[in-house]
Amino acid sequence: MKLHLINKLLIFFSSLIVTLIIGEICARVTYPFYKNYQSEFWRYGRDLKIRSADEDIGHEHIPSKSGVYYGANILINHEGFRVNAAYSASERENGNKKKILVIGDSLALGWGINFKKTYCYKLEHFFKQKGLNLQVLDAGVGNYGIRNKYGLLKKLLSEIKPDLVIFEFHINDIEIINYPSWFHLFLMNNSYLYSQLRRQFLNFSKGQNYLEYFNMKYRSESFVEFKNYLDKILELHAKYKKIPIVFFNIPELHQLDPYPFDSINKKIKNLLPSDVYYLDALPSLKTYSPNLLWLDSEDIHPNEKGHDLLFSVLVDFINKNNLIRN
Repeated sequence: MKLHLINKLLIFFSSLIVTLIIGEICARVTYPFYKNYQSEFWRYGRDLKIRSADEDIGHEHIPSKSGVYYGANILINHEGFRVNAAYSASERENGNKKKILVIGDSLALGWGINFKKTYCYKLEHFFKQKGLNLQVLDAGVGNYGIRNKYGLLKKLLSEIKPDLVIFEFHINDIEIINYPSWFHLFLMNNSYLYSQLRRQFLNFSKGQNYLEYFNMKYRSESFVEFKNYLDKILELHAKYKKIPIVFFNIPELHQLDPYPFDSINKKIKNLLPSDVYYLDALPSLKTYSPNLLWLDSEDIHPNEKGHDLLFSVLVDFINKNNLIRN
């Protein structure tokens, strides 16, 4: 009887293993046919990101790596910044260069578009055309929330000592990442099948739309935690008070007029002291139909038009307030 049971179990587990192996092979071979925004963002995270030793940073770019994701080449330099393909390390050796540091998430990174079309690159190109010896450091990292941004800002302020900080804010900054266990992370990084099934499960299990989700977040304990990290950012600003900081609020692009998160914007603005510059991109974007600014129907990251508008808003604000001088 025992031998019979053992044989059945061996057959069952052998069949299960063979099925999983076949499933994994099929998931990898057919990937070009089912890949989408979510799966490409997963590949970007697997290939170009790593856990950080700093718990506040959480995760960061792997230096000197690159890849093509969602149709756009992402090149990370030796310092972890996204750069143009023509970049060379010698560009940072000139100590007389003025530096604008951009802290942000996948919006600052320029997800889905080539680097020369991002607002970070356009900003640098604009000032160089004006004869200014300046570099914009694109420190945008996908999936960054307020805690991650605080951790990276803390590190880079002391290392780089920029002349200006652009701190990009987006409504999902309130999300604090709970990092998976090593086993879960191993499966996510190495199995196409597991990652695909996990994404399908998460999509199916979502019970709230984005309006309910964010309005709930900003009324919950999550907002207390958000405010805690915002206060830490303001403490850094007080410590490095000679470095101006622009709190650059980029709206959620599903709906712009009327904007469903006006009350949240007001709440955030009221938390900022008068010596922090606040720039809301919404007034300049809401005259456009939102879908004209999306990458596509499944991914509402800003497209080239969206980045062009963000650049215009930002450069006008910098010039108006004389934040970069010759």
